[in-house]
Amino acid sequence: MKKIKNIISIFGLGLIFFIGCNSKREKDPSTTLRVTFKAEVSDELNGNTIDIWKTLNYSERQGKYLFDKYCTVCHGIKGEGDGFNSYNLNPKPQNLQDSLYINKVSDVFLNQIISSGGSGVNRSSQMPYYKFLLDETEIENIISYIRKLNTIQE
Repeated sequence: MKKIKNIISIFGLGLIFFIGCNSKREKDPSTTLRVTFKAEVSDELNGNTIDIWKTLNYSERQGKYLFDKYCTVCHGIKGEGDGFNSYNLNPKPQNLQDSLYINKVSDVFLNQIISSGGSGVNRSSQMPYYKFLLDETEIENIISYIRKLNTIQE
């Protein structure tokens, strides 16, 4: 009889604990984190501010997201080769805003350098390869964004 009372009391305590843990609690609005993505650039000709996300198509937006995640550390936010880690690298990362350079390289070459890294195309071995991290579509999206970098006015 004592065993049955112990089992019932353990079951009852477990049930109370389970119900207490699953009760809905109101979220404190002060602890809610809101993230907004608003990247603005100034249009010096007209004196207007442009929301950069509105100037990009879907592929370029996906490319910007990936570029910001993987490339800005070395190439910088604007792609000018001045990222946080660029000061530790020799040679310095390529300035992707350099329209003379970017216009003469093909998408195939950009795909190879992103996929195989710098050493894969006889460039700096400090440029990592992303063929195992990014799929083909993601690499193409980054290339689309890199091509768009030269047309965005700062």
